[in-house]
Amino acid sequence: MEAYMSMISAFGCNFVIQNWGACSGGLMAISQNTALYSLVQNFYGGDGRTTFALPDLRSRTPISYGQGPGLSNKVLGQTGGRETTTLTILDLPMHHHDMSITGQTQAGTASLPVTTGGGDASTPDGNFMAATSSTNRIYGSTLSNPPGEMGPITIPAQQVTVNGMTNMSGGSLPVHTQSPYEAVNFQMCLYGIYPSRS
Repeated sequence: MEAYMSMISAFGCNFVIQNWGACSGGLMAISQNTALYSLVQNFYGGDGRTTFALPDLRSRTPISYGQGPGLSNKVLGQTGGRETTTLTILDLPMHHHDMSITGQTQAGTASLPVTTGGGDASTPDGNFMAATSSTNRIYGSTLSNPPGEMGPITIPAQQVTVNGMTNMSGGSLPVHTQSPYEAVNFQMCLYGIYPSRS
């Protein structure tokens, strides 16, 4: 059976059949293949003046051009896709990591030196708590000898918010996105019946 020019078929052999060309992106001279060029033009490469290219299906899966329902448009000869991709934080769904923090209980006491004399200052800066005051001044400017002591002062338990981050994990290795496959020998018919439009 004679094939149509520009027809692509998959063969099980490992060589190029007579009148066919391997779909490996090879360049063809327009001057020597005018009939085939009139069909494939430079959809698959070449400068469109002296050369044109055959499709390069090495390690690629052919799909039909156009736009299927709910899918993006594909132009004849367009290539795309990757065998692997490295995910970033933008690719991940919203999630959280549990973080366990062991709390520590610590008792706290403090003693505050005071003066046994009367208060003669109105601000705490550089002064001490006074024992008595007749002028509504509760701070003393000099420490009595011996100094007094207020305490012990009990520090009540406080609620503390701890901000933290879990340790980094993962290796940032590429994720394989390729479907299961089996390689065959794609070739294009170079010389055959010139197809007519329907």
